[in-house]
Amino acid sequence: MLSGLVLSPGGLVVIVCMPLVGILLRYFQARWLVIFGVLVSASGLVIMSRFNLYIDYGTAVWSRMVQSAGMAFLFVPISVAAVAMVPRDRMNYARLVQPGAQHRRQLRHRHRNYAAGAAVADASAGAGVASDSV
Repeated sequence: MLSGLVLSPGGLVVIVCMPLVGILLRYFQARWLVIFGVLVSASGLVIMSRFNLYIDYGTAVWSRMVQSAGMAFLFVPISVAAVAMVPRDRMNYARLVQPGAQHRRQLRHRHRNYAAGAAVADASAGAGVASDSV
């Protein structure tokens, strides 16, 4: 019922940490930030492994915030490392391989198809053609 109150601070931590990780990538190699992220996220999971039915709100929020901070240190460096060695002329192909790119592309095409279908339906309705025949 109140799960949003526990999960939301973790989202705020990610929002704050991701720009920080982008700045740190200028000074540290991505692999060191990934290692740090794994350790921080694992420590949050260790805290969560000690949960029982009598935990308080602060413990739940704190463990989620620690885990989320570690996840922020994973997302950005892994994305950077995934495209680091790709030549500039092949960058569009590399972006298609990243998680979620296929789904976003399918949504764009689906949206275009729906828009085109709606335009055809509007045109046929304006021309006096029954919509069942389209």
